[in-house]
Amino acid sequence: YYRILTYLYFPVQYAGFFLGAYLISTGDLSGWAQLGLALTVGTVGGVGINNAHELGHKKVKAERRLAKLVLAQTGYG
Repeated sequence: YYRILTYLYFPVQYAGFFLGAYLISTGDLSGWAQLGLALTVGTVGGVGINNAHELGHKKVKAERRLAKLVLAQTGYG
């Protein structure tokens, strides 16, 4: 169960990142909404760092590669 959740976090994290970038680029958000969106995307990325940390401990090479992909979105690795 928990292993599946660590795998599923990757597409959710990137979907949120790209959706946030799209919403900011359209220019339809107020300053407060932009700030809230930036904090939300940053928090999701921060949780992704923890997720990647756990994936990095695994012996399976694919899981360690997934950890690097999760870290790439935050520029942390």
